[in-house]
Amino acid sequence: MNITLTRMYAILIGALGIIGLFVSGHLFQIMNTDIAIDILRIVLAAYLVYVGFMAKSEKMASTALMIVGGLYIVMALVGLFSSTLGGILPAGLTGFDIVFHLATGLLAAGVAMRKTQNTHAHA
Repeated sequence: MNITLTRMYAILIGALGIIGLFVSGHLFQIMNTDIAIDILRIVLAAYLVYVGFMAKSEKMASTALMIVGGLYIVMALVGLFSSTLGGILPAGLTGFDIVFHLATGLLAAGVAMRKTQNTHAHA
């Protein structure tokens, strides 16, 4: 399950990062595409591609999902107080960005924790 979700996140986050390089400000007027967030997405996607398609390790996938989930949750929470994340994102996060980052972050972290808890329970 973790490897499958890691692969899905690699494709989704990578696509958003690459598309964002060609769009200035907001994609469809709802999703931030400032260069800082696009670079972060591309770096995260490269990491997820490695873990999901090359390493194919459930343990590494759990770790990757926890890292991505944590980053996305923090980004959403900080975005509630500063849509520009302290000036890093000049166009600012939208409400959609915050909900998207929070939901995808919670899903990633939740799946990673569930798998980790199940592994420890059966050990």
